[in-house]
Amino acid sequence: MTKEQKEKKQTLLKVENLKKTYWKENVLKWIDLNIKKGEVLWYIGPNGAGKTTTIKLLLGINKGDKGSTIEIDWKDVESIKNDNIISYLPEKINLPEYMTGREYLNYIIELAELKDKVKEEDIERIIKLVKFPIDFFDKKIKTYSKWMQQRLGLAAVLLNPNNKLIILDEPVSWLDPLWQDEMIEIIKKLKKEWKTIFITTHQMNEVEELCDSVVFVNKWKIIDKCSVKDAMKKHWNMINYYKNIMKENNLT
Repeated sequence: MTKEQKEKKQTLLKVENLKKTYWKENVLKWIDLNIKKGEVLWYIGPNGAGKTTTIKLLLGINKGDKGSTIEIDWKDVESIKNDNIISYLPEKINLPEYMTGREYLNYIIELAELKDKVKEEDIERIIKLVKFPIDFFDKKIKTYSKWMQQRLGLAAVLLNPNNKLIILDEPVSWLDPLWQDEMIEIIKKLKKEWKTIFITTHQMNEVEELCDSVVFVNKWKIIDKCSVKDAMKKHWNMINYYKNIMKENNLT
């Protein structure tokens, strides 16, 4: 197998010259990155750096400017919109409060056309995985706390057996330390299942335990990218890495 063939077999997400312009103003430009199958990539930068725009482009919600390339499993993201292979957990979840947790998950299954692939025992297994309190599963979502809604949202993401890329946007922000630790353990399990994850977070303990590589963006472009192992070797920990990159680029 040639080097090119090996790379093609290992790579899940390939992004080249990703750019986006709004009203003649650059929002993203020169974004190049690859994510291997089973890899967890940390996408970080200060507020307004372009992280949300990148996620919208990866999801196919917005379209990149001419010359941009986003390929998942070597297929253009525009051509796989209906393939249901990307799952996304936003930072702020707006769940239908009039539904129960069970009704919501069944609604997601129907919406994603997964009835033939997801059984009742799969729902039960995932509910246990995210440690959702079963006593609340048949109660209205309006009675749920923030962390319960986050767990239900994560359960909805994990229901899809077709998942090839999971995008997690600040998955533990505003959550208590116990749930943060539990979320880390869940992502570790997903990683062992060779799930590929694109994550934005400012929780450095998450990065050190979970992520394989880091891409640092600011003002529409990448200012640093490396393996987490190399970043830890050079900066001792990811907090120092973040501070030093900010300082080196006059972002503090």
